[in-house]
Amino acid sequence: MGRGSRQAMRTIPHTAMPNARKGAHPSLPLVCGCPRSEAATSLVGAWTLDYPSFDLSWSQAAYMIFGCDPALTAPSFPAMLAPLVPEEQARLQGYIQAAIAGQGGFEVTLTMCRPDGQLRRILLRAERENQPGAGTIRLCGVIIDISDAGQSLSDLAKAYELLLARNRTLERFALKDSLTSLSNRRHFDEILHIESRRAQRSGLKLSLIMIDIDAFKSFNDTYGHRAGDVALRAVCDVIAGHLRRAGDLAARYGGEEIAVLLPSTDLSSASRLAEAMRLSVHAQNVMHARSQYGRITISAGVAEISRDKAIDHAGELVEAADQALYAAKHAGRNNVFPMSIYRPADMTGPSNLCALTDLPSRRGKSD
Repeated sequence: MGRGSRQAMRTIPHTAMPNARKGAHPSLPLVCGCPRSEAATSLVGAWTLDYPSFDLSWSQAAYMIFGCDPALTAPSFPAMLAPLVPEEQARLQGYIQAAIAGQGGFEVTLTMCRPDGQLRRILLRAERENQPGAGTIRLCGVIIDISDAGQSLSDLAKAYELLLARNRTLERFALKDSLTSLSNRRHFDEILHIESRRAQRSGLKLSLIMIDIDAFKSFNDTYGHRAGDVALRAVCDVIAGHLRRAGDLAARYGGEEIAVLLPSTDLSSASRLAEAMRLSVHAQNVMHARSQYGRITISAGVAEISRDKAIDHAGELVEAADQALYAAKHAGRNNVFPMSIYRPADMTGPSNLCALTDLPSRRGKSD
């Protein structure tokens, strides 16, 4: 943990800490506020440290605790260590190394000397979390000034627990689509990466269903967007109701398109599930005067990826399911089209796809 180059300044508002670095997927903030009673007796700052980059972020309250001028001091790991007395710099480095190595979070009380010469006692707490798909380990925590006489550590502990609880709540909201209550695209992309790698390691099948509501633009044009929202939620409820296993994931992929990820599921089983979903939506009999079927229907493309070489081609699964969905649309809508991808161990080029050479480009797809 050497003293790296000076980090670009990134100041976090006092009430929020970003939960992703620049270039990563956006997410909701980590709330750093605490109840009035705790806030009156403590100054609580928040921070994150990413490994292996040692990219550090901290809140405005952390600047106050360190006695730093935000215009002169950028958040960096060396800047975090510098105010500590030398022996405690080594202590903190040891705790951080242990947390990165997987030994869990930590709590440590340290002595620091601020630029104005004041000696302060601080309580540093952190938890370790992995960043799916980013190859990054993140430590998230708080820094609390406990120097003042009469400071209640139990109150500070309560504030910290509240901080973590609020963060977990925000994380749950950050993974959900607000209209449909399905997972959102960000969550889908993260889980797809994880499940794709797991399937490659284990040799198990991984299937994906891409679902689109037929002629949905025409439905919105005829009945209005409010009715369209109601219809979309109803279809999503039906789809979610067919998922029984904890590992299955339904997500709003975009617009009226829904993705269903099915770990440890072969093409035949995934196709049967997609057909059951299609029949259930059809049975709802939601009127759609401009549909050839007179009701809301869905089309589904189903893809399975099977390979015995540990390389990550999750994008191929999405592309295959998307092509299969277009084939279902091209065949008249309100149906299910399956496709399989196979990549043998000695194959490094494009995968073998179910032949769709007689179909026009998907760029011309109608709704």
